[in-house]
Amino acid sequence: MSIVFEQSPRSSMWMKLVHLLVAVCVSGALVFAGWFVDDLFARIVIGAFVLIGFAMSIATFRDMMVYARADGIWRVEINSLYVIWQSPVERLFRSFRIKIEDIASLRFVQVRSGGTKSRTLKREFFIHLNTGQTMQIPAQEGGIWVHDVFEVLEKQGVRYDHEHLRSKDFEPQKKSFEIIPMEAWTN
Repeated sequence: MSIVFEQSPRSSMWMKLVHLLVAVCVSGALVFAGWFVDDLFARIVIGAFVLIGFAMSIATFRDMMVYARADGIWRVEINSLYVIWQSPVERLFRSFRIKIEDIASLRFVQVRSGGTKSRTLKREFFIHLNTGQTMQIPAQEGGIWVHDVFEVLEKQGVRYDHEHLRSKDFEPQKKSFEIIPMEAWTN
């Protein structure tokens, strides 16, 4: 019996549109605030943040257009042998297939940065293989909520660890996992 998750790339496009609107609004507010500031240093700092906001807007717009032009859907199939993650946007997230028996464990790390009252969170998802290799699954670019997929794998007997760390305690994983492109898969 297979369990299948499907999602349209259009939903990711709309989320990117919201991010784009936020970046444009913040940049616009900074430009507006710059008119009321007389200090040269403050104007330079505001200008730097406006440029950063502009660069983020361009990058978000490009990603949004990639999602808009995508053919197909995000599709994750979990059967008794494989996890098959198909992506309609290979540029942002490459499709892959992994044997379930090759998965040593799954790991979710929620990283909190800043002070004790900080709400800045970063979510990291990892697949650790029996060979010692690790694959990071980006939560934002994978199309399907990774936690749901990992919970299904946990029900099939794969260990799933949850960690909550501060940014100073988190050591990023080195990408050591080679993704086999879908066209090279053999049945």
